[in-house]
Amino acid sequence: MPDIGDFNPDHRQPIQSEHRARWASTTAPIDRLPESVLLEVFQVWKDIEPNLWLQPSIKPPQYYWSILTRVCRRWRNIIHSSPLSLGLQLGCTQKMPVKLVLDRSPPWPLTITILLADITVPLSSGEESNVLYALRDPGRVREAHLVMMRPFLDKVVLAMTESYPILKFLLLSTDPKQGATLPDSFLGKSAQELRHLRTDGFTFPRLPPFLSSGSNLTSLCLQGIPGVVYFTPVQLVSHILALPLLQTLILRFLTIPPRSNRLWSVPFIPNTAIVPVDAPSLELLSYEGSSAYLEAVLSRVAFPSLTNFNTCFFNQLTWSIPWLSRLRSRLGQPRSSRIIFDGRTISISANFDDGGNATRAVFFVLKIICLSFDWQVHAAAQICEQLRLTLTHIRHLHFSFIGAGTSYPDPTLWTRLLGAFQEAEVIVMEFRDTAAARQGSVSSLSFHPALGIVDSHLAEADVLPSFGKLILRGDLSNEEQTRVLEGFGPFATARENVPDMPKSRAFSA
Repeated sequence: MPDIGDFNPDHRQPIQSEHRARWASTTAPIDRLPESVLLEVFQVWKDIEPNLWLQPSIKPPQYYWSILTRVCRRWRNIIHSSPLSLGLQLGCTQKMPVKLVLDRSPPWPLTITILLADITVPLSSGEESNVLYALRDPGRVREAHLVMMRPFLDKVVLAMTESYPILKFLLLSTDPKQGATLPDSFLGKSAQELRHLRTDGFTFPRLPPFLSSGSNLTSLCLQGIPGVVYFTPVQLVSHILALPLLQTLILRFLTIPPRSNRLWSVPFIPNTAIVPVDAPSLELLSYEGSSAYLEAVLSRVAFPSLTNFNTCFFNQLTWSIPWLSRLRSRLGQPRSSRIIFDGRTISISANFDDGGNATRAVFFVLKIICLSFDWQVHAAAQICEQLRLTLTHIRHLHFSFIGAGTSYPDPTLWTRLLGAFQEAEVIVMEFRDTAAARQGSVSSLSFHPALGIVDSHLAEADVLPSFGKLILRGDLSNEEQTRVLEGFGPFATARENVPDMPKSRAFSA
């Protein structure tokens, strides 16, 4: 037995080294992966759990990407050194001690979020200081979501007069009654990296200069624009053509501008023939406002890639939409159409075939703000007459009537409306919430106004020549169903006496 005094501690080192190597090779193989592979793993985790890969400053850190930084020092160093490739950013809100957080955090891009539940409640002086401090370094702001009231909004806008080189998303929203505007110096007149811009409640005497430099802008949304001042259609078109990557355009005015506005001093539609210029990338166009304004835009620019069109017009006595009719004819062949009367608006929609390309669905929706039922039918008849060339091949026509209705339209309006659908074979009449609405209504109408359709000249051979089936749905009374079926009786009889005309196949309720 060796003497304990002969024991040498250095004899333990070879044994420890061998044991450490064996342990590392059997329990931690991921440590041998290069940084590039680990970054790919982190990216996959980010794609699988996008809601967990957010700003750690808004929620407790354990719910976000900081989970990975707590695994080991190597992972933490890799993540902290790759903020751009992993899309890391710090979140700032008005409640945070922004100065303290930014001074102690890595120099990552910032997302500033001020989304007030009640924008009428002003921010405290400390909260205002937090927001302005987050904006003081333009080179770090990647996203800004700002929903607030004036006058603090004016301070924020004035604080953003420098160029923001990495800004990709910008939301500015306020009460439209306050007439907020953007100065010409906003964003230093340049926003080359901006991808998405949304404003709500801002007045634009003219579009801001930085838009013309936004060559990477893919989404432009200008909502809640007061009707006091409109920028002209020519200005809008010039900016659209300067944005080659623009895919989404949303433009919503609150009212029609008064006649005293300078907008009416220049004709909307050019007096001479012009060839519209293509906006090649635009896929979604949503508009709310005057039909004349949209006609002026469509007369100057075309959208060959458009797949989703949604517009809402203010009510007017007469309609002239030749350029909208041309746009619809270029969308493709409609398969079906639906007309909805909901008590506040009339909606005309259609689904299209895009040259037989099943992978590219095309949608068209046109709404008109109109309260009275007879005015709704009047507007629908005018619109469908002007879109007649694109509606004539529709085989399936669906009417939806929501609510009770309060006035009877002229039966000839139904004849004009139905006359646009020359190849309609199936007509569906759906009634929703009509019984409940009539119980609470003071109207003395004996039947739903939509049933006046049977009083139109349906027996004439040039109305619905391909019609063969009527389907009733919803909460009509037995008397109302009988009225409709009896009303279509003379139509069916007339068709039996017309040579070479498809015979009526079925009427069902």
